[in-house]
Amino acid sequence: MEYTLSDLTEITGAKRRTLQLWAEAGVILTDDVHGGTGTYRRYSRQEALIACLMVPFHRLQMSIGQLALISNGIRGQLNGEGDGKVYWTDIEASIAGAAKCYLIVSAFDGADAVPVSFYVPRPSAKPGAQYAGIGAMMAMHESEPSSISLTLLVNTHVKALR
Repeated sequence: MEYTLSDLTEITGAKRRTLQLWAEAGVILTDDVHGGTGTYRRYSRQEALIACLMVPFHRLQMSIGQLALISNGIRGQLNGEGDGKVYWTDIEASIAGAAKCYLIVSAFDGADAVPVSFYVPRPSAKPGAQYAGIGAMMAMHESEPSSISLTLLVNTHVKALR
């Protein structure tokens, strides 16, 4: 499925100019080469997902450079570059509202890459135990005083892709 800039504006709630700036900076990538005036940019479902997930970080007033680092991390993780797992089935289940998926973004001062991971809680016999993985991922920051970790429930931000 392909999306136009107008589609992304409607889906994300972001301003058209914001999305244009993101495309120019590589935060979201087009499926084709933009040929100038009168040529419509096309975006894949993956890039539409990334645009949806960038909106909350944009609202935190992160710089476009930081957004590009996060989107590159998400793109890599979606393609299995992080832990070798491709998360599309989990993401589609999140979009459909059938499962939960969390995005965890870690950042360190001066980093030229942002570690990104997806966490999918699995049903567990013990209440709350299915979320232990989020705590473990966030605990990585205890020894890094200049680091931050943000956790985002993917489902909340991708409903419009249904």
